[in-house]
Amino acid sequence: MQRVSTGIKGLDKMLKGGLIKGRPYLVLGGPGAGKTIMGFQFLMEGLKANESALYITLDEPYNELRENMALFGWDAKKVRILDLSPESREGADTTTLNYLFDELDRELKGQKHVRVVLDSLTTLQMLEE
Repeated sequence: MQRVSTGIKGLDKMLKGGLIKGRPYLVLGGPGAGKTIMGFQFLMEGLKANESALYITLDEPYNELRENMALFGWDAKKVRILDLSPESREGADTTTLNYLFDELDRELKGQKHVRVVLDSLTTLQMLEE
């Protein structure tokens, strides 16, 4: 099985070379556990291998995300960020998941992103309710 590096040396070592290519993964943890940082590290590692990277944010607005990632020395402009945060959804019908599905469909149509991070499922759960 082909593996892809997460960019986190200790984790890659535990996983015997990284994540299995082409499979989805769910990262769980409370607020501040590092899920966003881990996801972004995964994308930045993909950029080193000339892979396309898509970050879908459902919580944190693009500008805040870019500022936070700059603290790690990462240039968020190199990653395609689809901002579906509440601030970007103002005026849209956010009472259903249809808006998010439509935006995801528009983004993914005709695109072949190699590495994709969706942050976070908690927002999807709230919208679904």
